[in-house]
Amino acid sequence: MPYSDERNQHEHSHSHNHNHSNRGELVSSLLPVHIVHTADTLSTAMAHAVMEHITRMVHESSTVNAPVNTPANTSSPVNNTPVSTSSPTNSTDNTSNTDSRIVVHQCIRDYDFFQHITHIATSIANPSVNGSIIAIDMHGIQSFHAAVAVPGIVSAQCYDEFTSQMTRAHNDAKCITLASSILSPSLGSRIAELFLTTEFEGGRHADRLRLLHGIRSSATATATATATATATATATATATATTLIAIGCDHSALQHKNEIKAYIEGMTVPGSSSHVCKVVDVGTNTTESVHYPNYGEAVGRLVASGEVHLGIVICGTGVGIVNAASKVDGVRSTLALHPSTAYISQSMYSCNVLAIGARTTGVGVALELVESFVTSWHQYRLAH
Repeated sequence: MPYSDERNQHEHSHSHNHNHSNRGELVSSLLPVHIVHTADTLSTAMAHAVMEHITRMVHESSTVNAPVNTPANTSSPVNNTPVSTSSPTNSTDNTSNTDSRIVVHQCIRDYDFFQHITHIATSIANPSVNGSIIAIDMHGIQSFHAAVAVPGIVSAQCYDEFTSQMTRAHNDAKCITLASSILSPSLGSRIAELFLTTEFEGGRHADRLRLLHGIRSSATATATATATATATATATATATATTLIAIGCDHSALQHKNEIKAYIEGMTVPGSSSHVCKVVDVGTNTTESVHYPNYGEAVGRLVASGEVHLGIVICGTGVGIVNAASKVDGVRSTLALHPSTAYISQSMYSCNVLAIGARTTGVGVALELVESFVTSWHQYRLAH
């Protein structure tokens, strides 16, 4: 699907009856908000629109006079001088905005963009430090990789308003990424609004976050089904004739997982009728409530170890489980909502894990995402 069509479709979908005249209060712990964007025309236009929208929100909010625990080691919101020598220097702060609660960073080079996000995310990763990031680039993938690699940070690729709400309510995200080639500036602004006005619900979601944030320090932890599933798959497959794809989900995505699993096992590799795909299923296989980090990590470790070629993870929005997979060193993942995004995530960004939201993506589209992702991987493999 061409990006121009995606922009139109996203503009009119996934509103979930949000009434913008009944705007919620800003979550004070998310201020100051750092809007970090690349210098291309689309990303710059969206950054300006988001900045103006948030500025109006701040001025209207009753939290405007609340104290802000400003993170250390970020660029100064008042001028263009970094306050830390470790801060990236090839970026500029928007000087037209004088509110210290909103900091706009334009990065000229991709490397500087990645480093800037990493630097700010590191400074706000501690739960006791206030602040948030809205990162904007063409595809929303590079910015996601930068933020999610920081321990303690949950990052979300947001393509719709519902995901923006849920990533705060269920995942306590401090960073969202916006794809300027897909989203219009007005939709990006509404996504930013919901991100900044939705409180974390805690409860069972806090339990899952503790598992998520513990992934890096528990390198041997996997879902119980992993070892058995891997042994079965490797016994029936050869490296030259079969592509092994690990798949995992939580209870909310069981139907999607089963449909995708059946689809993959019926796939043949483009250009080779003898090359087939096999699935390593790590679960869950029940509709009883489970914790998504266990299954995201299980898929991530299989991919990172080289036991499988690719991974697919699925939960309600895809955000929680893609963060779990991404916390495993060696995993490069993406949350996709359209086949073209799934395709470029592999061809341009070398992603090896695809995430899908069962509540935001129908089964039919999910199968298209999988086909695009796997096809792109094989085309790259043949070319190299």
